[in-house]
Amino acid sequence: MVRGYEQIKVQNVHRYRKELAWLRDEFGESHRLGTLDKTASGSPDR
Repeated sequence: MVRGYEQIKVQNVHRYRKELAWLRDEFGESHRLGTLDKTASGSPDR
């Protein structure tokens, strides 16, 4: 059970990093920092 949870967490990290890379390309560094703050506060966009 824990192993499955770790696997899901790893997949989420990979997807999150991919989205961060996309956001960086799309909007630039300053917008990426604002997006990180919004994500850290726990409001899911998708």
